[in-house]
Amino acid sequence: AEGGDWKKFLPSAYPSTVHWLVAMIRLCVNQVMTRLGMIKPPSALAALAADPSISPDILKALENTKFKEEILTGLKNKLVTIVTNNVIFTEEDIVKAYETGEPPSFIPGSLTPLLKLATVADVHLLTQFPHCGIQDLNKYFENHSVPSNLNVHGVWVDDRAEGAVNKALNESGVFISGIDPHKSLFCETTDGRGMVSRVIGEMSTQGLVALHVDDSPQAVQWLQNVCRNTTVVGVSTDANQGTFAEAKKDVSAAAAPVIVLPSLAAYLVADA
Repeated sequence: AEGGDWKKFLPSAYPSTVHWLVAMIRLCVNQVMTRLGMIKPPSALAALAADPSISPDILKALENTKFKEEILTGLKNKLVTIVTNNVIFTEEDIVKAYETGEPPSFIPGSLTPLLKLATVADVHLLTQFPHCGIQDLNKYFENHSVPSNLNVHGVWVDDRAEGAVNKALNESGVFISGIDPHKSLFCETTDGRGMVSRVIGEMSTQGLVALHVDDSPQAVQWLQNVCRNTTVVGVSTDANQGTFAEAKKDVSAAAAPVIVLPSLAAYLVADA
């Protein structure tokens, strides 16, 4: 269980030992029947709808949006990596989250396709923050630790900027819809985007990432040169002008051209 959720399974969380035993028996029976296929686990969308913290507007948008089912079917249970910069959150909001700890706002139209994709595929999100000046390692540790009697160098603290991004994702139902919070990843370099995606694919049983979504021509070009079988969607912005280079060609087959689109919705939503 995540965080402190495990405490709800302790006997102290129940009025009596009998109540605890009955609850544990029900839980075990439910798990066994689910594994045997006698009970179908609730879908991610059902879990989203059941959460009172999720805005009704989000649920309504999901219900009223027509998606490209052929693409979603092809991505079922497949690995997907999405760089959030200028795809989910604006670059300006990500920098602000880095500097102030304020959660970023979703780019209009980005949340609905992300939630839908999360219910279908194994999605990893990657956010690139500004470079923190790692060339000064002492400063880096000073910014990420607090004094403690446990260690002369202090103890590590949660990254405020990462927490801000994850708060925005959590409060919008992204984690409830199917994305594991541990798959919300972070880097500080453009090269890191492609490297993370490549490693995720190589370390998986599938052996590759099926889809990568990114706004950086540099990251996309690097990824395509080493991961030829990954479908890449390049999101056009004012900064990149929709210009993505072709993958290098050699004796083997070259990667498919980048699919250049204005948004994630343009790839997943019908008539977007």
